[in-house]
Amino acid sequence: MGRHAVVLLRGVSRDARHWQQWPVSLTQAWGQAVYCPDIPGNGRLWQQVSPCHLAELVTALRAQLPNAAQPPWHIVGLSLGGLAGLGWAQALPHEVASLTLINTSLAGLNPWYQRLRPGALLRLPWALLLGAVAREPMLLAMTVQDPLVRTTCLPQWQRWAKAMGTRRSNLLRQLYCAARAAPARPACPTLVLASRQDRLVYCACSARLAAYWQLPIRWHEQAGHDLPLDAPDWLTAQLLAWWQRCEASAAP
Repeated sequence: MGRHAVVLLRGVSRDARHWQQWPVSLTQAWGQAVYCPDIPGNGRLWQQVSPCHLAELVTALRAQLPNAAQPPWHIVGLSLGGLAGLGWAQALPHEVASLTLINTSLAGLNPWYQRLRPGALLRLPWALLLGAVAREPMLLAMTVQDPLVRTTCLPQWQRWAKAMGTRRSNLLRQLYCAARAAPARPACPTLVLASRQDRLVYCACSARLAAYWQLPIRWHEQAGHDLPLDAPDWLTAQLLAWWQRCEASAAP
């Protein structure tokens, strides 16, 4: 049995470009296609209306995969992307070979002030008022620990926001979707990856999720919420080991 392709799902107001070069290196390391669909309202789909319901979000993400992309896939979701991955595994379990949840929180397991840290909540009104371009330094400060990464990404991300930035209404719709989503425990093999230095979401949310569903969890001690930017090599190593284990256990 050959290796399965990969689907990467980003979070609130982020799109495929915000993975930077990591999908390219992941493709080379794994040897299979890596697909990066966008949440409607973000990136290439910035003019569309973001879904408020998880089922609609899954349908929209699934529709972006090319006809040549044959399931099942290894799905990796960051934050809201993790919730979308859970919704995908619930709605179309035959399409998900494995699921990896990165810094994801679930409604009902943790209080709202842990799912969005107080510091982030205080910045949210400003982020909404400032608009897409001025919002980027604030978002990078909350999600990325490495100052060099923040400095390198900021000019490019502001250019993207100016050309195809997430509208205020869509940002609110995505936050609403994330706040309400409470999918069931997935039947597929599921791994939780979490960052100790997450300044957007308390890392206790990942710990609670893993304990509640009895899932394996791996920690990065220095990374922030945007684990793929802060620790791409560590993340790649964790995923390759996980996928190899999943495919070996599924082999006849």
